[in-house]
Amino acid sequence: MVSFEVRRLPKVPAIALLLAAIPAVGFGQLESSADEVLARLTDSIEETRQREGIHGAGLIGPMTALAHYYQDRNDPELAIAALQQARQVVRVNYGLFSLEEAPLLQAWIRAEQERGNPEGAWDVEQRLLNLVRRNLDDVRVVPILREIGDRRLDILERYSRGEFPPEIVLGCYYATRGAGECHAGSRGRAKAALLSEAFSYYASAVETIVRTEGYSSDELPEMLMYLARVSYEHGRQRLGRNSLRYMLAHTVESSAPVVTQTNALVQIADWDLQFARDRIAANSALDVYRQAYARLEKAGVDEASIRSLFSPDVPVVLPAFLPSPLVSTRTPDTIGYVEVAFDVTKYGESDNVDIVSAANATKEAQDRLVHVIKTSRFRPIVTDGRVEESARVTLRYYLRD
Repeated sequence: MVSFEVRRLPKVPAIALLLAAIPAVGFGQLESSADEVLARLTDSIEETRQREGIHGAGLIGPMTALAHYYQDRNDPELAIAALQQARQVVRVNYGLFSLEEAPLLQAWIRAEQERGNPEGAWDVEQRLLNLVRRNLDDVRVVPILREIGDRRLDILERYSRGEFPPEIVLGCYYATRGAGECHAGSRGRAKAALLSEAFSYYASAVETIVRTEGYSSDELPEMLMYLARVSYEHGRQRLGRNSLRYMLAHTVESSAPVVTQTNALVQIADWDLQFARDRIAANSALDVYRQAYARLEKAGVDEASIRSLFSPDVPVVLPAFLPSPLVSTRTPDTIGYVEVAFDVTKYGESDNVDIVSAANATKEAQDRLVHVIKTSRFRPIVTDGRVEESARVTLRYYLRD
């Protein structure tokens, strides 16, 4: 399965895109300078037509800038007209299925959205998807697919909040395998279809990167960790684990330092422990922690680096790729603190949570911190290659106004 990400055409004001030759103007001249930009754009387009013909490749730049100009001035209809002309020139010069067309289609989608035409935006997006599917061996499709995947999750979020986005009907998400009613049906089915589609795009993006650039790609880590985060948020256990496995392969293929490689291995163990359905699965994850610790020792990694991974001062809240709710720093706006002690069991659970001390901390703030600890899962504490049955930890959490 392949997933890609749409590369957005940056929404840069036409004045900035065009003609640096225009002198600086004061606020009183703003309208006239915009008119001058338009005049220069149209002159440039006409001059290029005279020189290269009505389909000259040199028209693509000024026509695209003209579309930006109209979008900046909240005139999506004229922006679309300019984009359609630029698209025609692209197709003449680069062929019917060139990715050179993708930024124009992306801008067209935004223009349709801006003029309140979801049907038009959906139709153009389908053209964009068709274009991407024909170019899955080109890494430029990665940002395109990710953007479309994000859009599906945005539709899902709005639908889950009680809204009824028009895309629910346009994409016929109530139907099953292309058969069924598009206008009404199971909410659960629609949500599942949106989620599956979004993840198909993300997975395709990863596969495109691996296929075109290999596991050592510089672009791969960010995409993989993004996929892991989204998979965790939406309960896609297998896809999230696969993304972490890809991440481990990337660190090995790119000859990353042994600590980086081991950290990637430990994150897989974290995932397995967090999603373990029984003690057999949990104990299997503990074996991976032990192996990772032994690997660092064998490589001669310094003790401080090993401690930071397996027994840091603030225990690692799982998953480690999300911001930890227990990490805090003392800053000028700190108003107090809560110091708490608790046990971390070998299965990453907390026990015996006690408030040690507090300064300028309300009962509510103390209870909130205790609740976070009790509802969190932690990376087990490993010392001397042994997973501790139970390890007592103490941390101070600083409060801000």
